[in-house]
Amino acid sequence: MIENPFFHRGPIRDPAYFYNRKREVKWTLEMLGKGQCVSITGPRKIGKTSLLFYVSRPEVMQQHGFDPARHLFVYFNCEGLGSLKLEEFYALILEQVADRASQQGYHLASPERPISYLEFERVLRKAFDQELKLALLLDEFELLGQNRGLGTEFLSGLRALATKFDSAYLTASQRQIAAFTGHHSPFFNIFRPLKLGLFDELESRELIEESLTKARAIFPPEAVNGILELGGGHPFFLQVAGYWALELQTTKGAPLESKDFHILAQTVRGQVESQYLLNISGQCWIQRNF
Repeated sequence: MIENPFFHRGPIRDPAYFYNRKREVKWTLEMLGKGQCVSITGPRKIGKTSLLFYVSRPEVMQQHGFDPARHLFVYFNCEGLGSLKLEEFYALILEQVADRASQQGYHLASPERPISYLEFERVLRKAFDQELKLALLLDEFELLGQNRGLGTEFLSGLRALATKFDSAYLTASQRQIAAFTGHHSPFFNIFRPLKLGLFDELESRELIEESLTKARAIFPPEAVNGILELGGGHPFFLQVAGYWALELQTTKGAPLESKDFHILAQTVRGQVESQYLLNISGQCWIQRNF
């Protein structure tokens, strides 16, 4: 029984299934290594979270000149943090930073209560005194930026932290962060933008063919071309199209033929529409392919 390799519907955690984005990985880590903050944007399911996970892997950091023992890459999913008060957010950051530091043999205080910015900075100063370097990876940042309880004080504190210490931010959101917070702050001026787009044809083929190699499976050339058309260069759509193409071929017990593509297209459309990403690029993809 073939194990279907096109199973990803959420973020990719296994680096063996992280395809392409070599330029984006290199550029992001170069910027962070220089103390520059980076804002990753793109539509849902385009791979923003997968990129955050990948660049924070110790072996990837090391390949790009980072010392994983001294660089703390701390990931936050902001999806559940939209109602936090400012002091609670500071305490949460310190808790996560202290936990990551302890995994690398360093000790930092972890408060058990909400704290002020001054206390927050005092604890982090101890980390920087130990020559640790900090990168906060803030996923779904728009959900945190929309928290009116944080306001400009929150943004000013984050900017001050990046200015005073050897720290940087890597945010992921659907739009540029200045567009959804409603705040006017110099915080937005410290970011370098990186927009994640669709895969080109070669990158799309790489995803399909390397995935098939892992499963020791083969598609006929016309089936690969059909998946490329259905996927439209979108990594999530390519995963869905590849999954159902392999399921159909396995059930059929023979290579896919052109007469099978109508069934495949209907199945893929049903899957995409049932969990659908409500964004303009996705709507165009639906109209173009169906």
